Amino acid sequence: MREFLNLLSPWDILFHVINVAVLFVAIRLLLYKPIRGFMEGRARRVEADLDAAAQQRAEADARGKELDKAAQQARMDAAQAIASGVQQGQKTGGEIVERARKQAGELIEQARQEAERIHLEAREAVRAQAVDMAVEIAGRLLEREVRPEDHRRIIDEFLTKVG
Repeated sequence: MREFLNLLSPWDILFHVINVAVLFVAIRLLLYKPIRGFMEGRARRVEADLDAAAQQRAEADARGKELDKAAQQARMDAAQAIASGVQQGQKTGGEIVERARKQAGELIEQARQEAERIHLEAREAVRAQAVDMAVEIAGRLLEREVRPEDHRRIIDEFLTKVG
């Protein structure tokens, strides 16, 4: 070990100590401060990113709640629109049915009036034929001079009494 100690002189030790101190100061000036600044800047950026992410998450949560409210309102509006549409459809359907009933009633009344008119026309035609036949029969039976107006009057009186 003595040989080892002989190898180291106090000047060598002092020289090594000064080298280590210079190396420490050089490394501190050249590397430590820039790396520390870089790390602090990075920490600030990461923190800012985290804050921004938290803010975006809060905004997204708020927007999600707004969208949930809007969706619920839309569902309520849709249900209300459907109910209104059903009600309007029922009302319109009722109006259509009522209109159809009215038209059917009018058609039935027109048909009844037409049937009554045809019945009266047929009755009048039968009556006129009966009068003509009666006049002809009476004329043949009587074969005397009787005016057709007399025959018509008698037949009209008869038919009025009969029906």
